[in-house]
Amino acid sequence: MEAIYLEHGFLYYYGNRAGYQKGELVYVDPIFYTSFLKEQLEKTGRYPKEQEGLYERLLNCQVRSDDGKCRLEFCRIWQWREEVLPEKKFLPFRVYTAKYGSICLEDYQVVYDGYSETEELEVIFQKLNTRAPEGFPGHPLTISDLIELYDEKNGSSFFYVDELGFQKLEGVKG
Repeated sequence: MEAIYLEHGFLYYYGNRAGYQKGELVYVDPIFYTSFLKEQLEKTGRYPKEQEGLYERLLNCQVRSDDGKCRLEFCRIWQWREEVLPEKKFLPFRVYTAKYGSICLEDYQVVYDGYSETEELEVIFQKLNTRAPEGFPGHPLTISDLIELYDEKNGSSFFYVDELGFQKLEGVKG
């Protein structure tokens, strides 16, 4: 058995599910992040990035795909593009849709795309308002931002951050 290998999008380190691959990045729980791991991944053109709490999430994976394997879920945060008119921004959902119609993703840009520890929108909202992930270029989540939950198998669900809670958006494509 190889010490480090990727299978079905997951990183295994001496038989332990230690992370997952997304593009050329491999997200790894800090307990497995070593110079040996980094060296082995970089030889294959992949780059490790630490993610707290990942091992426990993978170990206790609650979401399983049809084949019984753990399915990872991801989250994107969309915020207004700078060039969008200020009067369109930061409106309650009912006010925005009354004035401008449906939400148009072209008015937004992705400021975060990564693994989601939960599907609970309130938890995601609180996390990004109190301790944003490393490299998060956006502002704290606020009214009119979009949260997209997705996985490779089931596609995307979009939610508008509203005055109180979230509005699920229908027909929005990522």
